[in-house]
Amino acid sequence: MKYLFNLSLIFYLLSYLLPFVGRLSGYELEFQMWDSILADDIPEADLAMIWSIRWMVTIFLLVMYWLRVPEIHTWVSLYTDKKLLNASLLLLLAFLVMYPFVFEHLNWQWGGLVWAALAIFTGISHIITEPPFKKPEVFHSLEQHLVELHED
Repeated sequence: MKYLFNLSLIFYLLSYLLPFVGRLSGYELEFQMWDSILADDIPEADLAMIWSIRWMVTIFLLVMYWLRVPEIHTWVSLYTDKKLLNASLLLLLAFLVMYPFVFEHLNWQWGGLVWAALAIFTGISHIITEPPFKKPEVFHSLEQHLVELHED
């Protein structure tokens, strides 16, 4: 259970190798888009939208991974509503994943469906396996380093 999120993130990244949409697999879509970007061409609008949403979801999942760093996890747990943050992140992730399936009428292949399922499963596994909050024994506030200014 400890490594469920890391394992699901690895499987999510491996889903880029599967057939994704139309005639393209995930990595072929990446190569085509980066080739268009580097050549200053205008890519197909549908493929560009799917490509950008896939990148947003990937960055979103990497932010979730970043939130598991102990120092950041402690700071976020102390100064934010962690349950609201997790629910908001999962809701936004689900919206980003479902958007191309609902609003884009493309020939989806099974790799696209696996990509969507793995993205949502990775978000859920982040919430399920979130490390417990441990209050720091010695907590140094930033206010300790402030120097009072005296006016003459």
